[in-house]
Amino acid sequence: MFSSKNQKFLNDLENFEIKTEKETIRLDNRIYDIEEITKKITDITERFHLEFDNTKIKGTLYKANKALNVSLNNPSHRILNKVQYLKFKENTFFDLANLGLPNRTNYEIERTANNGLNLILHYKYHANLNYNGRCGGASNSGKIALAFDKKYTLKQITKAEFADCYQEIIVDDLEKITDKKTAYTIMNYSSSKKITFVVDLESATIKKEISSFT
Repeated sequence: MFSSKNQKFLNDLENFEIKTEKETIRLDNRIYDIEEITKKITDITERFHLEFDNTKIKGTLYKANKALNVSLNNPSHRILNKVQYLKFKENTFFDLANLGLPNRTNYEIERTANNGLNLILHYKYHANLNYNGRCGGASNSGKIALAFDKKYTLKQITKAEFADCYQEIIVDDLEKITDKKTAYTIMNYSSSKKITFVVDLESATIKKEISSFT
């Protein structure tokens, strides 16, 4: 983490870039040597870096040519926040935290359509290790279809859960309708529901149908 009084420098950071006289550095490609990079940038007035050391999270605070040791009082690694965005044209961003999934979730763009306004994301995250003693080795996964308008405002979201230990959700069957369209039959044993998700990769959409089973 670092701060600066140079507003242009901060604006560039919103695009995950640091611009110097010699080059433009993409931070998302240099995350593992970010400490060495920021040491050389005079626009940064204060910074600190944290890393894992056995069971502790600690690092160094740099300010006004001074270096101080810092550490987190909470030993949980999950206190660290991971921020993920979709980046559209005209420097417009959508924060994936708005989807309501844990910040430890990993996303992958599976398909786009309609000039990038329709997307299907694949997501996956490890289950909570302390959930009533269950789900310790499990992971939750599925797909999410997002539809944006021309101003990149989210208009519709459809979530297809394929594996969820908390709700006892599993994929019972799948049918290949066409090369780009697949129907997934999901059994939700916690609610006695059978759910069919039709994933269309050509239009980057997901349709959902719910019925009961006995």
